[in-house]
Amino acid sequence: MKRALLILLSFGLVYSCCSRKPAAAPQSVITGKISGPGDRPPALARVDLLEPDSLAPKRFQAAPDGSFSVTTPATGVIRLTFTGALHDSCSASLLLQKPSQVKLDARLQLYQWQDKIEEVKVIGDFNRFSRDVGFAIMVMQPDGTYAAELGNLAGDKLGYQLVGLVKGSERPVPGTQYDDMIFDARGSYVSRLAVHNGTVKIVFDPRRLPRGAAAAGVTFIDSGSEVARIAALERAMRAREKGFFDASARFRSSRSDTQEFHYDWSATVADLKQQLDREQDPTIRQMLFISLLDLKRFEAQEIDAEVAKQALAAIPPDSLVWEVAPSLLFESIRLAGGLGPYGNYFQTLVTAHPSRQVRALALEQAYGDAMSVRDLARAKDYYKRLTAEFGDLAPGQRIKSQPPEPGR
Repeated sequence: MKRALLILLSFGLVYSCCSRKPAAAPQSVITGKISGPGDRPPALARVDLLEPDSLAPKRFQAAPDGSFSVTTPATGVIRLTFTGALHDSCSASLLLQKPSQVKLDARLQLYQWQDKIEEVKVIGDFNRFSRDVGFAIMVMQPDGTYAAELGNLAGDKLGYQLVGLVKGSERPVPGTQYDDMIFDARGSYVSRLAVHNGTVKIVFDPRRLPRGAAAAGVTFIDSGSEVARIAALERAMRAREKGFFDASARFRSSRSDTQEFHYDWSATVADLKQQLDREQDPTIRQMLFISLLDLKRFEAQEIDAEVAKQALAAIPPDSLVWEVAPSLLFESIRLAGGLGPYGNYFQTLVTAHPSRQVRALALEQAYGDAMSVRDLARAKDYYKRLTAEFGDLAPGQRIKSQPPEPGR
C-alpha cells in the first residue's frame, strides 16, 4: 500500500512539473486611442511597432472606436507609428529600459486636399499599383464626379487607389467608392470593388473627401514619466530638423548663393544647457546631451569638443539612449578627440551595446574614418567584423562592396 502511494505521489509530482508552462517573458504594454478631427476614430486605424534591430514593423489594428493595445518584450527605443485611412501618420519614440505600462493618445490630421484637382490617376492590382506605367486617368463628369472604367480584370475584387488628390504630394489614397477597404502587405490603405464580368466602373466624388482640422500629435497620460519626457525631447529634435530644412529651402528659393545660409542655434543651445543644469535624472540628462549633439548636424557652431566630451562622460557606451540617434555616436567621439582618448569607449560600445544596429553603424562610420586616412590595418579589422557579424544589416551589406584594398 505504501509502495503504491509513493508511486502515485511521484507520478503526480512528475506530471505537475511537466505540465507547468514556462513563465512568459515580461512585456511592456502600450494602450490608448487614435482619433482625428472631432475626436472621430479614423477608418482602419492601426499602430505599427518597430522594435530595436527589427527590419519590419509589427502591425496592430485598433478597435472601431480607435482604442488599441500593443505589447512588446523589447527594451530599448521602440518606434510607434499611428495611421488611419485618409489621415497623415504621426509617430513617437519610446525608450523602454524595463517592462513598462504606457498610456497615450494619438491624434491624426486629415490629408490636405488639392484646392483644384488637375488630374486623377487610378492605380491598383491591374498595374501592380505603379504610378508610372499602366495607370488609368479618370474623366470628369457633368455632376462634378470623376469616373474610369477598367476591363479585362481577373479575380472577383479589384483593389485600387487614387493619385493626384493630396496637396503637394503624389501620395496614393483609397478612393471614396468601395465595397470594403483594407491595408495591404505594404501597409497602404486600399479601396476594393467587386468585379463583374471582368469590368469595374470606379467613381470618385470629391465632396466625399473628409475635411477638418486637428493638431496632430501624441499625448502621454503621465506626461512627467521618463518615457514621456524622452519622447518629447526626441519629438523636439525632429521639429528642429524640419525647421532647419524649411528655413534652408526658403533661403534657396530667394537667394542664388546657398553658401551664405546661416541658422542661429544660440537660443536653442542656451535653453538645452539650462535644462541640463536643472536636471537630476541621469537618463534625461543623457537625452539632453543627445539633443545638443544633434545640432552639430545642422552647423551649430556652439557644439564643440567640450560639449562632446561632457556628453561622452554622461552617456555610458552601452546606454540605450544611443538608439535614439545612433548616427551621432562615432561623430561625437571624433568631435571629442577621436579614438586616441576614446578608444576604450568605442571598443566597449561595439562589443557590449545591446543593439546590433547601433554597433554596426558605429563600426561602419569607424571604417569610413579609417579609409579616409588610409589606415588599412584598422579598416580591415572593421571590415572583418562588419561582414562577419553584421552582414545581414545595412551597414554590413554596404561595406561588402567596399573592401579595404591597398590600391583604392
